[in-house]
Amino acid sequence: MTHGRRPVIAKKLSDMNVEIVISSEFGPCVLEILKEFGISIINVKPGLRVLEVLKEHGLIK
Repeated sequence: MTHGRRPVIAKKLSDMNVEIVISSEFGPCVLEILKEFGISIINVKPGLRVLEVLKEHGLIK
């Protein structure tokens, strides 16, 4: 595998049925690798509460 540990982590997330990763920062190549495993990303501003982000993106009511 290329790109160090990133594909291993993405595979583990995929195996855990993770569909979305939420973060204020993503390192180089992460978007591409997560997409390969069918995992979406949500980029957020630092300091936001998880509950706010989930509501804003319609993931909870």
